[in-house]
Amino acid sequence: AQGKFTKVSGPVFEMLGIEADQMLGETSTVLAGWNADERAQLGANIASRRPFLDFVYSRTNADGTMQYLQVSGEPMFDSASRFIGYRGIGMDVSHRMRRDLA
Repeated sequence: AQGKFTKVSGPVFEMLGIEADQMLGETSTVLAGWNADERAQLGANIASRRPFLDFVYSRTNADGTMQYLQVSGEPMFDSASRFIGYRGIGMDVSHRMRRDLA
């Protein structure tokens, strides 16, 4: 899928406050407000096909509030060992991060 979202399940769209058509078929860099340094660090892991565990990254929402997401992903390969994407999980950890940063 060349760095593009092809399937997203669960409450991801509600959690991010976006519509499905804003995300599917787009790269993660299209979504506004993401912290560029954190996005680059996560992108390096993905480009190297490395797994990542409990990676926290942030974005500034349109209303100026901060949102923190924690994601984990495992690279997936087909029977010929060709990379086919990531399977992972994520959750909004904004409440915890705001408490910890206070």
